[in-house]
Amino acid sequence: MNAYQHAKLTRARVIAALFTNPADTTSVFGLPEALGVFLARLGLVESLALRQTQSLEAIYLRRDAGFEDMAEATLGVAGLVYAHAGRASLDELAVKVAVKPGDVRRGRFEERVTKCQSVHDAVAAALDSIPETVLTPAMLAELQKTIDTARALLAAPRSIVADRTVATEEMEDAIRQLDAAITGQLDRVILPLWKRNPALYNKYRASSLVIDRPGTRPADQPEEAKPTPGTTPLAAVGPGG
Repeated sequence: MNAYQHAKLTRARVIAALFTNPADTTSVFGLPEALGVFLARLGLVESLALRQTQSLEAIYLRRDAGFEDMAEATLGVAGLVYAHAGRASLDELAVKVAVKPGDVRRGRFEERVTKCQSVHDAVAAALDSIPETVLTPAMLAELQKTIDTARALLAAPRSIVADRTVATEEMEDAIRQLDAAITGQLDRVILPLWKRNPALYNKYRASSLVIDRPGTRPADQPEEAKPTPGTTPLAAVGPGG
């Protein structure tokens, strides 16, 4: 979000904070409806802003934690089954579950998932020959759950980068629509508040000062009218703009 968009969002937040009491708006024709449109568009901008600021660092930490959970679960299941296979002379099963910590904690993430899944599948295929005193179906299901979680987290960083890009692309139009809800709708119905609630009316008009600070307007953006000092209200914007 650039400085101009941030200023527009800040102004919208200021306006939203002014109209928290329905009693201030219900007596003004068209104002509740205009506020509804404005708040919906503000909600969209807020959601896009959150998507733009998603933290890659946080998802990397979650991914690493998820992969560690998968490794621990795999080593735990493999160790129990390997010991049983040795006692029961299940040589083929023993070979399939003979994994070392480095096999599931180092190397490419995709390869770690594949290795852990192969251990799970080998145990699942031989589950009838493994007594529940050694391994229960619930323990094997828990291993699969950690593998599925790690697999999902593997794609998360790329998904976040793509989603932040999309949010940035959509933000310009969303800000334009939010601004139109103010200048094209709220500004057209707000005038009766000048007599009914002059303090609220003046606060609303003063909110435009947020975007009139230096450095908050792009070069091709026309200057907006500033609120007129004193008690005389600004004329409502006519249908022709």
